[in-house]
Amino acid sequence: MRPGEGASDLKERAKKFMGEVGAARIVAALSLLVIIFLITLISWSAPVFRDAESILYDLRASLLMETIDQDDRIVILTYDEKTVFDSKQYSPLNWDLLAETLVDLQDMNPRAVALDFIYDQTTASDETLLQAITALDMPVKIAMISAAAESESAWYDPEVSQKAAEIERQFHRRATANGAESVDVSLPLDVGRVVRAWPAANPRGYSPFAHALVGRPADYDRGGQAINYRRPLYVQDDSVFLKISLNEFQNRFSQRQLKSIIAGKYVLIGLDVPGSDVFRTPISIIDRGRMMAGVDVHGHMLAQILDDNWSTAMPTWLIALISLVIIAIACLTAFSEMSNKRLASALFVQFLLLVALPFLLHWLDYDTLAIPAFGWITSWILSYMVANSLAKSIGQDKRRFAQGALGKYLPDEVARQILADPEKLTLKGEKREIFALFSDLQGFTKLSHAIPPETVAALLNDYLQRLSEVVLDHGGTIDKFVGDAVVAFWGAPISRPGDAERAIDCAIAMWECGEAFRKAAPADVPPIGITRVGLHFGEAIVGNFGGDDRIQYTALGDAMNTAARLESANKQTGTGILISEDVAKQLRAARPFLHLGRVALSGRSTPIAVLQPVDEVDRNFAEQSNRIYAEFDGGRADALDRLLALKESRSGDVAFAQFCDRLLAAGPGGSYVFDTK
Repeated sequence: MRPGEGASDLKERAKKFMGEVGAARIVAALSLLVIIFLITLISWSAPVFRDAESILYDLRASLLMETIDQDDRIVILTYDEKTVFDSKQYSPLNWDLLAETLVDLQDMNPRAVALDFIYDQTTASDETLLQAITALDMPVKIAMISAAAESESAWYDPEVSQKAAEIERQFHRRATANGAESVDVSLPLDVGRVVRAWPAANPRGYSPFAHALVGRPADYDRGGQAINYRRPLYVQDDSVFLKISLNEFQNRFSQRQLKSIIAGKYVLIGLDVPGSDVFRTPISIIDRGRMMAGVDVHGHMLAQILDDNWSTAMPTWLIALISLVIIAIACLTAFSEMSNKRLASALFVQFLLLVALPFLLHWLDYDTLAIPAFGWITSWILSYMVANSLAKSIGQDKRRFAQGALGKYLPDEVARQILADPEKLTLKGEKREIFALFSDLQGFTKLSHAIPPETVAALLNDYLQRLSEVVLDHGGTIDKFVGDAVVAFWGAPISRPGDAERAIDCAIAMWECGEAFRKAAPADVPPIGITRVGLHFGEAIVGNFGGDDRIQYTALGDAMNTAARLESANKQTGTGILISEDVAKQLRAARPFLHLGRVALSGRSTPIAVLQPVDEVDRNFAEQSNRIYAEFDGGRADALDRLLALKESRSGDVAFAQFCDRLLAAGPGGSYVFDTK
């Protein structure tokens, strides 16, 4: 390839594509694709899309979630249903029981203690609880709900009354004065009221619950990142943490057991009652909608910090790049010229890859909370539809052009079938049995020298137009024009029942059309000869032949040559139409023909029986002649005399007279040799 030739070719193809499509279509398609691309990037915030995205995220997060036996770094003490029932107090909770638990914890040496309760009512047990809190000599974290309520992402949505807020502030003020720390327990509710992500930094500077327990500063912000939940290894377990209810804390375990359980652990104490402080998590989608207690959620967040288990955030540019690649693949697929079977396979594989891609990224430890999984699938579908519509519009234009072009050589029905299934038009030669037809206008070459060129062109175009219409009207395929000769065939590219009848009717109609043409010739034009037609049925090689730059759909072989010889033989038989007996054998119903004996054509080693179509007026004559000829051919002595007598009754029938003369020369069972070069 010469330098610059490839670029020039690409430019030429692009220019051709622009010409085929049109600027308006391209602008419209590109505008739609840009809109699809932008929608993909905002699918987590777009209506409808965000619901689908959240469901798909929950599905992959839960299916690919790590499973563990138990996290022995964290212990959760719960104020559960049994504890509430036994204490006969729910709102406010029985702080005496909580205070007793804190006193017991003093001697068990936990690493830190966190209380996930609301303190918005004054009770007689407040002093007892405060004393227990201040007596602890390890880090103590106390939930701050009013701070959470001031955050946009707070889970606690009802209005907190001014009085309740003041009670809470006073409680925290007294508790924090003696070493405890107020922490933010807000949990952001995502689509479907599911807790999937870490909360953003609290505007009032309170450290998030889990951050505070491990001493992370308030500006240690993981807001928006996915919470990496874990599932218990065993189905019967409802948590990955050891959970002990407060009323069983001392009743079930001895002090020695409790100390071995609690020592050095993070102890989270919170409510675990159905309907209160419980949340949906990604696990809910595969675990029958099971809710998780808020204290459990904080436990998972604490474990994530302890493990430093942060998924890699996908940069926006990479998400955008993947989106563009998906759109490009969809468009290329739509414009590909694949068969329906291969196209269906390609689309199926692409769909599977699109479904699997988010799971693969999640498995590779990417944070897929922000990737547009549903957006990618949707953009792929919509992009394919846009590109496919554009391709179809181009295809329709090409189809109309192709059908118009094919319609000049093929009947409309055949052209439509080929356009619907192009494989029917083979791109290489194949052996077919066809009805081959040749026609020629007698004396036109001589005539063309006697009249002006423009008159020749006008007459020839008129003549070929008339005969072309006849061929197409009778379902034939026009092979070529050779001067004033028309070459056509039936049986390719599509073979149909009734091709024999159509071919014979066409031969007759072409002769009649030729007669009408020569009678309608201008007065200043010398007499025009008759149209001669030859028709044969036999094998030929049919297909596209030619070079890389130019091809022609044509037929080659014995059938075509024989049809040409039959057309030429009309000059010696005195007929206008000659068909081979092979054609008549293909008819589905008998038609009247006049047998004109066997002739040996130039280029053929085997003689061929020839027939002349006749109309109903001459049916009886043809049947009588054919019967006597069969007797003559079988050796009956008086048959020739009867044929000669029949000849006398047909004065002026040149074709029949010449037939009888040939029989005299050939004898019974013989054939007459024609020189039809």
